[in-house]
Amino acid sequence: MQRAHFDVQTWGEDETSDAYAKLTEVHTHHRWVNMYGSLKHLGDVNGKRVLDLPSGEGKYSLHLLSRGAAHVTSVDLAAKMIELTASRLTGAQRLRWHGVVADAGVRQAYAAQPFDASLSNFIFEYCADVEALRRVASNLFLNLADGGRCVITHAPGAELPEDRAHVIATVNIHATELTPAIAPGDLIKIRYPNCNLEYEWYYWPTDAIAEALASVGFADISIHRVELDPSYHGDVDLRRFAAHTGNRHITASKPAP
Repeated sequence: MQRAHFDVQTWGEDETSDAYAKLTEVHTHHRWVNMYGSLKHLGDVNGKRVLDLPSGEGKYSLHLLSRGAAHVTSVDLAAKMIELTASRLTGAQRLRWHGVVADAGVRQAYAAQPFDASLSNFIFEYCADVEALRRVASNLFLNLADGGRCVITHAPGAELPEDRAHVIATVNIHATELTPAIAPGDLIKIRYPNCNLEYEWYYWPTDAIAEALASVGFADISIHRVELDPSYHGDVDLRRFAAHTGNRHITASKPAP
């Protein structure tokens, strides 16, 4: 049987930004599992200044603004992602929003004052080594105010065979099978047949992300299983997906003096 051709996407390119925006619409777990949990763990953002890094096509930034955030700064490697985010906002929301094109691995303050909270979804997957993990973690720490809360959604990208089968059966995402031969930092692939796309990123167990956060000063670090929004009533068995995916939410705080 001839193997289907998949377009391997490179982050930062316009084509990848458009493809990712389509992917999050097609794969409903992004809204009902990933987004639900990350916003739940972030808690009340009313009146707070929030950093959304990486912001992707803006769905999270829009939800933060709709939940009363005083200001949201969206940061992404791709200029097209910031453009897509801006296009989603109303005129009033634009007054409480700022977009920045930047590499999260480069230490940089994204505003004149640190943020009360930060949201980071699928950022450590693109770190090639432990030092890169720490650079990103250090950048998050730099941009967070004392006592601020950080929520990260992480996908290791390699699944145990027994879990991989459930993920394929529910959302048709084909992650690399996790075997003893795969080590932290190894490059793996994720295929999305529904969108004819393929991404490459680095395999990092969630514990490795927690260790990187601790190494730069974060405290109260916890790892949480993802969960399904109880208001979901769609046809895809997302409860089964949530029970078997390796995706996790990581919460941490910057200690107050």
